[in-house]
Amino acid sequence: LNHHPDPFALETVPIHQDLDHEKLKNILLAGSFGRGYRSKELVKRLAPESLYRRIRQTVPRIANRLSLPSNHG
Repeated sequence: LNHHPDPFALETVPIHQDLDHEKLKNILLAGSFGRGYRSKELVKRLAPESLYRRIRQTVPRIANRLSLPSNHG
């Protein structure tokens, strides 16, 4: 996924309990992380660290309540 690797900005696939084989396969086949990942990275760069941590803790809970797929990590 890192076509031109930058050792200071490598894109990675977070492995956690919500990532099943099918989701990982879809990520790898797509060849990119999609809008959710890019949006998260943008918020991470622009928001103060304390706000970003609160967002990261809150979004998965909201997604679970709404039965939305959670791509956090």
